[in-house]
Amino acid sequence: MQKKYLFVLPFLFFSVVFASSSKVKEYKTYSDFKDGKFHAVTLSAKDGLTLAPQVLKICDTNSQHVWHVSVAGKNIYVAAGSPVKIIEIRNGDSLTVYSGEEPAIFAMAAAKNNAIYFAPAPGGLLYRLQNGKTEKIAELDVQYIWDILPFKDDLLIATGDPGLILRLNSQAQIDTVFSSAESHIRVLASDAKGQIYAGSADHGLVYRFDQNFKPFVLYDSPETEIFAIIPLEKGEIWAAGLSEKLQRPVIAAVSNGGKSNGDGTSDKKTANDIAAAIIANGGSNKGAVYKIGSNGVARNYWQSSSERVQAIQNYGDGSLLVGTGDNGKVFRIAENGDIVQLLDFDAAQIVAVENTAAGTLLATANSGLVYEFSKNKSKIGRFESAPFDAGSFTKWGSLSWTGSGKIIFSARSGNTEKPDKTWSPWFKMSSREQPSSIEAPVARYIQWQAELMDSAILKTVAFGYRQQNIAPLVKDIVIHEPGVAYLDAVKDGQKDGAQSSPVSDGKKTTEAGFQSIGWTMVDDNSDQLQCSLWYQFVGTRSWRLLVEDYSAAVYSWDTRTMEDGNYLIKISASDRSANLQNELTDSKISEPVLIDNSGPGVSQLAKNGSNVVFNAQDKFSRIGAAFFAVNSGQWQEIAPADGIADSQSEQFQIDVSNLEKGTHTIMIKVEDERKNTTFKHLNFIL
Repeated sequence: MQKKYLFVLPFLFFSVVFASSSKVKEYKTYSDFKDGKFHAVTLSAKDGLTLAPQVLKICDTNSQHVWHVSVAGKNIYVAAGSPVKIIEIRNGDSLTVYSGEEPAIFAMAAAKNNAIYFAPAPGGLLYRLQNGKTEKIAELDVQYIWDILPFKDDLLIATGDPGLILRLNSQAQIDTVFSSAESHIRVLASDAKGQIYAGSADHGLVYRFDQNFKPFVLYDSPETEIFAIIPLEKGEIWAAGLSEKLQRPVIAAVSNGGKSNGDGTSDKKTANDIAAAIIANGGSNKGAVYKIGSNGVARNYWQSSSERVQAIQNYGDGSLLVGTGDNGKVFRIAENGDIVQLLDFDAAQIVAVENTAAGTLLATANSGLVYEFSKNKSKIGRFESAPFDAGSFTKWGSLSWTGSGKIIFSARSGNTEKPDKTWSPWFKMSSREQPSSIEAPVARYIQWQAELMDSAILKTVAFGYRQQNIAPLVKDIVIHEPGVAYLDAVKDGQKDGAQSSPVSDGKKTTEAGFQSIGWTMVDDNSDQLQCSLWYQFVGTRSWRLLVEDYSAAVYSWDTRTMEDGNYLIKISASDRSANLQNELTDSKISEPVLIDNSGPGVSQLAKNGSNVVFNAQDKFSRIGAAFFAVNSGQWQEIAPADGIADSQSEQFQIDVSNLEKGTHTIMIKVEDERKNTTFKHLNFIL
């Protein structure tokens, strides 16, 4: 395979004619880098690419989904799977401490006494896990328990269907502290002052409660649900929400049986079926992350169109961590709103973020894993650019970059949109000189990668390339109505120099005898184009030059000196200005264009009894109208003998019997459909 590859390459190189103009692809902004693949590399608008925090996988739940992560003392508890289980991580060892038949756990929290409270879903059962023992402590008349908040010596419980906040005290007594008109209370949080916050689903409300649980709507968001709240100092909070539908859909309990369909199949839904539906949920909405002041003023810091918000957590320096779905990325939003892409995982979703004394925990779905990362930087990282499409076979030049530290670059190329086995291997570039030659073979697509070491920083990257020259294309030709003129375009189009895009048509005017022709031309190399226009009288073989080195996209031809008849127009586009030695052209010929600047013929004009009669004929156009005037009087329109002017030959008759006896002069004016006009007169005696 290697020998075959080396044999083909010289053939491609020497058989391709390349455009003379080189181009440069630059990577300078956040958007330029964001679609690449990040391996232990962080992206920010300010610093570019730097090494990411160190990440360590601490638990594989052997399931698709992780629902929650809670920290109790030195132990970590992970709710995962469907059917559900809770895994305890103690001193690096994992042990399953609870197993159930339910498909999900939507609520789990750690209390000060290191007890873990959790609620399987659906249903209203509440459990306490402590010292390795699990006991049911409450059974609520609700469909869902969405969140649990240890508050003082009590537990606050957020529920759905109905949307309530319940309080469970140390004597296992339950009372309702808030009953909402919303169907679901999705999240609870408390700040350092003891104020309680809640987020709802239906209308996406953010509530604030004082210590007597008096409610106040702090913010009525545009979202349909608020699913996460992180209190800050000075009465501010972060709040995350989604629209369209609940982040976690309504689910039914796992059934041990199913209704038969009569064909050997069943409607039975397994726990894995339900988990798969939950993981796939989310729709097209990417959510919002609001910072809301104590006065209710909110600002959305999340404007991403490609990453869906799944989880948020305070990062300890006034910034916020945002875990996303679809692509498994973790972002940091600074206090000033700057967004940094911190981590990139292979998992489809980041479903939970939790802080510990040592660092931060991240939980994922597809697969259900738990990671821990700290602010210590990785020692090495790698960034792969998204494949760049040059549009055609391309020869690659040299790569240059700005930044600092040790960075090793390599590149590969191929002719498929996504890299596959047909692509070239990675060609490493020299790290001792800059710019460095790109040795990747001629191809349409290229991809580069950078390996960052120690404290390296990569701010910008640029490389040159030269495409195979592709002929321009003349597309549609438009023949305008006779008499329409674009004289400004004609003037601009004849200026020296090609145009990268056609000049404007300019002002549209009406000029007798002018015929305008428009067209579109494109060039896959984005070369500047000029064109030439030629004409040919139909029935002859020779082409005559009309205009050359023309850069507009419409030409107005003064046809008043041309013989009447049908003509063909040939438009020839050239990329000569960008390819002096390798010019390529394309031509297109129009449909026949009628040039008719002569008026109709008037024949057999005579007095016949009490009438004046005449015939009107036109070689190319229909008769449009006829008029007469007697003895210098007003023009009067006259209809043809058959009543309708719709052919190239018409007969006319004018009754003059009402004129006084004597000598008279009658003027005849006949127009064709193009307003070409003929005048005739007749003297007669009554």
